[in-house]
Amino acid sequence: MDKWRSLETVKRRLSSRANFICVTARDQ
Repeated sequence: MDKWRSLETVKRRLSSRANFICVTARDQ
């Protein structure tokens, strides 16, 4: 269970980072 929970956290972190990169690329 703990492994799946950390996996969800990593996935959420990656998606938030990808969203930030998309916004930054759009601003340039």
